[in-house]
Formats: sequence, structure tokens, C-alpha cells
Amino acid sequence: MTESDNLIFQTLMPLKTAVEEKKNCSVFGLSFGEKSLFLCSQKRQILFVTENLAEANKLAKELECFGKKVKTIFYKQSEFLLASLSFGQNVANMFSSLQALCKSSVDCLIVTPEVLMQKFPSKKQFFDLIISIKKGKTYNQKQLIQNLTNAGYHRTDLAQNVGDFSVRGDIVDVFNITDDLPTRIEFFDDEIESLYHYSSDDFKRLESVEKIDICPLVIFNVENKSQLFSEVEKDFSQTLKTLPANEAVLLKSAFEEFRVNFDAGNFSYVQNWLAPFMPNTNITSFLNQDAIVVFDDVKRVFDVVSSEYKKFDEQISSLINSGNALLKHKDFYISQNKVFNIDFQLLSFQSITSSNRVFDPQVVLSFRSTAQTNYFGNYNLLLEDVKYYLEFKNTVIIFAGTKNESAYLSKFLLQNKIENKIASLSEVVPNGVYIIPKDVAYGGIFVEDRVVVIGTEELVKKSTKQIVSSQKREEFTLPKIGDYVVHESFGIGLCVAIQKLKFTEYEKDYVVLQYAGGDKLYLPTEQIGQISAYVAGEGTPK
Repeated sequence: MTESDNLIFQTLMPLKTAVEEKKNCSVFGLSFGEKSLFLCSQKRQILFVTENLAEANKLAKELECFGKKVKTIFYKQSEFLLASLSFGQNVANMFSSLQALCKSSVDCLIVTPEVLMQKFPSKKQFFDLIISIKKGKTYNQKQLIQNLTNAGYHRTDLAQNVGDFSVRGDIVDVFNITDDLPTRIEFFDDEIESLYHYSSDDFKRLESVEKIDICPLVIFNVENKSQLFSEVEKDFSQTLKTLPANEAVLLKSAFEEFRVNFDAGNFSYVQNWLAPFMPNTNITSFLNQDAIVVFDDVKRVFDVVSSEYKKFDEQISSLINSGNALLKHKDFYISQNKVFNIDFQLLSFQSITSSNRVFDPQVVLSFRSTAQTNYFGNYNLLLEDVKYYLEFKNTVIIFAGTKNESAYLSKFLLQNKIENKIASLSEVVPNGVYIIPKDVAYGGIFVEDRVVVIGTEELVKKSTKQIVSSQKREEFTLPKIGDYVVHESFGIGLCVAIQKLKFTEYEKDYVVLQYAGGDKLYLPTEQIGQISAYVAGEGTPK
């Protein structure tokens, strides 16, 4: 049993059971902390799809607290013309993530919805492009040069920038995209005699390394050059017939530029013209067979993908008509009707009761959650909450991070007559306050279990400076049916009902807010502080 297993309380057992039975689930009402703690407990690989980059970064931090290996891809190819790839951080993350997935060293891959549209090779095809160099092993130097070219590296006089390599006698220098420094490979005949990093400023030798895996800079491996070129040439001829004279001249010029670079093996420069000719294989081809695909706010994921396809259709039609792209460029991405054809167990987290347009769930679960307080080092505020939790016989688990912070917090609580214990998770028993000297970024309030988990980030993270109005917010009571209100996360909604509902074994009062398109949010009355009155003059808000 791992530490994260100790944080799966009775509240989440229905979800745990459904996932273990490999049923597709739609889940409503979990807070971020509850979602993240549940995902931390999973032994299977996770693909987490979210449009919210702030939550993506928070989840990565939470998973890493439990020793999980996390990778991210927030990049989608959106350049359709001939061009060299710009090696920004998102591009580097994409290639390093693909390499890590090939080596099965990823517990969770976090991606944005647009990544699902992107065409990818199979895991084996990308793995074959990875160049592994080990000191003392044999490797033909000419073959290495060819493999670097096939992998998208650019031969220069000096390898000073990411993606460059150079050759001088028995020395090959290469700047691997996953490294901070270039690497020098020294040969003795076909043996790797020496392998070390060096400074790109003064070329001074730095630390020696035993092995380097050179990550590819191209998505696709060009295996049959003549066949692929024939396919591109055929589509070029068909596109040419549809264009007026001036636009045809532009396309002929672009095709000649493609041909020259293709013949030279500069595949990183022409990959935007090669992508349309590749199979409809998406990022899930890199996952383990028993992986779970998780959609965070599945409605938002669907809407983002639909919007991106609409923009793409308009943009690519314009490029084709102006002689800058081929007819085949319409197949640049995965077919829209296949983008959500995912052959894995699927799990969606949802806040608003709307239809799941990505998949049909076999199990639908609803939970109730309570907003978590961020203390930001304000121990007096923490003290008030701990007293409140203990009054209602809750167990309070506080992740304080370090031993020193744990000791300080324990002393503070004791001075204020709050008994507590510095302990490990396995020592926690019902009732009482437990301080854990470990980093777990975010917690949650498990109402049915009477357990409160406070994460390290919520406890000690310093808040950013904010401008606060000197006027106190007027106390807001329950809205009336027909009133417009503003939710702090979801914006302006219309109150259409206040009613008792039973989503779990407990019946409670909910404020029902309706949004554009008919989506509804069921807000527990104890979370009424998340909404305020809509004040913007007369009439209906737009």
C-alpha cells in the first residue's frame, strides 16, 4: 500500500470501485483536491486532458509530491507552411515527453484538448528515431551522422544551438533538445571513446556522461522516401489544377522549395507538408495498454476541440486558395469524427450537469464538496478552522512540508490548547489533529468521512499582492428564482430553482443556476459564498 492509498476515504470508494472495474465514468462535484488525491492513488498510467493550465500545473505538483513521473504536452502544430521548427519550451516538452513515453517512464501525461487533434506516429516508429549513444560501445560515425539528419538535427559548423550538430574529424558535437548543454562524442575508429558535455560559450569541457539518448526533432520517420515524395507530387498536381495563374505560380515555388529540402533530408523543415500524408494516429498510441484517459471538464474539452477544427477549416481553405498549401492539407489533423475514438477506459470530471458529448458513461457518480481555505501562513485563521472542525468531530490532517515547519505548527497549536501529533499517514486514526512532515500540495474536505486534509501549498504558500477594496462586500443571502447572480468560477447565471436534492445518501438544499445553452450548476447552499448578486444596470445580462 502506498501513502496515497491512505487518502482514499470512504467518500471516494464508489469511484475507486468503478475505475478498478474499468468502467467509463462521469463524475460530478469533486473539488480539485479530491480529484488530485484520487488520481495520485492510481497505479495505472493516466492521460489527463484539461484546458485549464493553472489546474494542470497544480496537478503536476500534487502527483510529483507522491513520487509520480509527470510529463506535459501543451503544443499543437499550427504552422502549415514550410518552415523550420522553433524550439520553444512547449516544443521541447513535447519531444521529451514522447521520448519518456517510449521508455515507459511516465505515470501521468497532461495535455491540452488541442493535442488530441495532432497526428503522432506509433510509439515504435518514434522509438526507432531515438539515438542512444553509450561510452565504450561501437557506433559507425557515418551512420550516426545520417541518423542525426533523419532525426531532424541540422548540420552546422558549430553546435551552439538546440537542434544543431557538427562534425570535425573523429568528433561529433550535438545539442540534444532535452539537454541544457551540448554533448561531444569522440570516436576511436567506431568506438565511443569519450562522451561529455561542454560549454556552448567557450567550448570548455564540463561533466562526463556515460550515456546519452538523443531525442528526435521530427514527429514522423520518413521510411520510404520515393513513395512519400510521389504522393506529395501527385497531390501538388491535383491542387495546381484548381488554382488561377498567379496562385499556381506561388504553389510551384513552394513545391520546388519542398523538393530541394526533401531531397537534402531536411525533414524538420518540410514536416508541415508531410503531416497530411501520415495515418490518423493520435497521442494515445504512446500510452500503456491499461492507461486511463481523464477529461477535466469534459464539456469544455469538447467545445475547445470543436472550435479549433472550425478555425482550422477556415484557415486551411484560405491557404489552399492562395497557393500556399496542398489540397491534402485538409487532412493535417486527425479527422474530427475520429478525434474522440479512444480505445481506453474513460473518466470525466464535471462541475455542471450537462451531457457528456465525448463518451457514454457506464457509471455516473455525484459527490458533494466544500470549498478549501488557503491560509498562506496565517496560522490564526488556521486555528479558528481547526477548532471548528474538531467541534464536529472531524479528523484534521495537515501536510506541513518540513520537520521544522511541522514542529513549529505543532508547538503553536499546543500553545492554543489544540492537542496534535506529528505522525506518518499510516499512524492516522479517526478524530484528532495530525501533522505530517511531508509535501502534499493540495488537500480536500471529505464530508461523509469527517476528514479534512490541508495541503502544503494551502498552508504556507505566500499569496501574491492584491489590491483589496476598502469597502466590505455586502452580505449575500439566497437569491430569488429569476435573479441573475455571478459565480466566481462560472460567471453570470440565472437562478431557476432552490430545491432539496439527493445526489448521495444525504439530502441537501441546492441553488440551481442555468447558463447559456441550458447547462445547469447545482450549488450547495453551504457554498453560497461563491456567488454574488449581479449588478449591472437594468435588463438581462448579455
